[in-house]
Amino acid sequence: MRNENDKTLKGTFVALVAILSAIVAFVTLAIKKGRLKELLISTPILFLGYWLDFSLENIYSQHLNVIGILIMYALPLGIYAIYWYFLFQQEKITSIRANRNWANRDWWWALDGWEFEEEVAEVFRLNGFKAKVTKKTGDGGIDIVMHKDGLKYIVQCKHYRKEVSVEAVRELNGLKNDFQADILYFIASSGLTKAGYEFISNKPYYFVFTLEDIIAMGLRPSEKEDEDVIDVSCEEITEVKQFPSLRKLL
Repeated sequence: MRNENDKTLKGTFVALVAILSAIVAFVTLAIKKGRLKELLISTPILFLGYWLDFSLENIYSQHLNVIGILIMYALPLGIYAIYWYFLFQQEKITSIRANRNWANRDWWWALDGWEFEEEVAEVFRLNGFKAKVTKKTGDGGIDIVMHKDGLKYIVQCKHYRKEVSVEAVRELNGLKNDFQADILYFIASSGLTKAGYEFISNKPYYFVFTLEDIIAMGLRPSEKEDEDVIDVSCEEITEVKQFPSLRKLL
């Protein structure tokens, strides 16, 4: 019995140390990022939420089961975590935009997959498209949905240092009808394999952009839309010849 009690105490001590360490690390990070004001506001609200939970539990204890109590106590912490997640995520995006250097390939390679999608969408916006990045969990395999001149574009991004295989290229093609898309854009930073380019060679609605193409689009002046905005509709396919990787399609 004593050994069991010792193990319980030891486990409790370890858990408390882990929790305290996490709290200290979080507070330190928040202060380091200049979020002391948000910390001083959100943390008392969190404790207020737990005080309300405790009060409600005492009042309605006869009507609550174990699962209900767990949900009730987990809710304030969940909201608190979501708030700080989006706060840090927005700060990350803001920092990326503040240090944006589209001409620098190393800057692009430093981006993670979701950041890359955000920047690609911004490049297309500057070229006349209405672009919306889907949620991180994805939208049926689509990363960006765009509209321009009455056409719907669906975009998939693969920010890899190696060529993308034909299987991924086929997957996007299979989603065309599901999304009722007119044009497919596949953003492959390092291009496709030979089989990938062969697969889309007879599909006038399917286009591939490498990192060089995205950089070129981002650096182009956009004062005159007729001259500077990419329009890769099926009727004006010759416009894309200025992008090196797309020449493989023609």
